[in-house]
Amino acid sequence: MKSMVKSARMLIGGELVESESGEFVSSIDPATEEVIGKFPAGTARDVEKAVEAAEGSWEAWNGIGVAGRAEALRRFGELIMERADELLEVEVRDTGNTITPMRGDVKTGVGGINYYAGLGYELKGETVPSTPNNLGTSNNPVI
Repeated sequence: MKSMVKSARMLIGGELVESESGEFVSSIDPATEEVIGKFPAGTARDVEKAVEAAEGSWEAWNGIGVAGRAEALRRFGELIMERADELLEVEVRDTGNTITPMRGDVKTGVGGINYYAGLGYELKGETVPSTPNNLGTSNNPVI
């Protein structure tokens, strides 16, 4: 297997950043006990920043509409499948699981993403326009 990335950063607000603490946690291959990488030891403040960034992105995400969100989710699934071998290598080394079940997990995960990509088109029941960009629904969760 190829050499793993030795350190990573967190994606918060579209930027790759280190933890506020500057500390890292090691990922160890359970088969060899080799350190295969390290990732930031996120703090409560890092979580707050991530939540703030996610909340701040809601208007843009909502603004692209159901079709745009579905397309973005499907593209995300495609990107996962394009890098499936790399993801499998990392996950197998990180968890000690065998590759065959992990391959199925990747496909199942992408299947879930594609399911949710289509869910926005499944609004059923009664709808009432509440604003130019929103519908109120009854007997259905709003997506």
